[in-house]
Amino acid sequence: TIEYVNDAFESVTGYSAAEAIDRTPAMLRSGEHDEAFYRDLWETILGGEVWQGEVINERKDGTQYVVDQTIAPITDEGAITGFVAINRDVTALKEYERELEAQNDRLKQYGETVAHDLRNPLALLDAELAQFEMAVDDADGSVDAETVGQFCADVGTTVERMQALID
Repeated sequence: TIEYVNDAFESVTGYSAAEAIDRTPAMLRSGEHDEAFYRDLWETILGGEVWQGEVINERKDGTQYVVDQTIAPITDEGAITGFVAINRDVTALKEYERELEAQNDRLKQYGETVAHDLRNPLALLDAELAQFEMAVDDADGSVDAETVGQFCADVGTTVERMQALID
């Protein structure tokens, strides 16, 4: 059972010391973790080891928050007499990480779209250059200025389209 809470506990959880003392930490369970999670936690600390991890808890008002938690056993002559939990509220950090992941996903999608949109004019540009090279090769050194001008105009149009897409 909870024997002591500090002011930070009260402000983060919404529970007063009077509401928390003599209750179990289960009062903060959010339902986000399964029984195996809590079994591992308790086996670790009851075995005399320190447990550390992230826990999604629930405030008095029902909203969830995330803590980076360390729980250590308190011993007296080798016997465990209690536990101390140190929590660092990382809710804002987790939200920021989710926002960054979503932004990265959007940027990746945008990059894939841009790459796709640029492949078409690049393929066209490549085809126009190949056609131009064939015309030069077939001309035996006597390339028609009008033909060269048309190929250059076609390539220029494709380059302008790609610049517009990039901009």
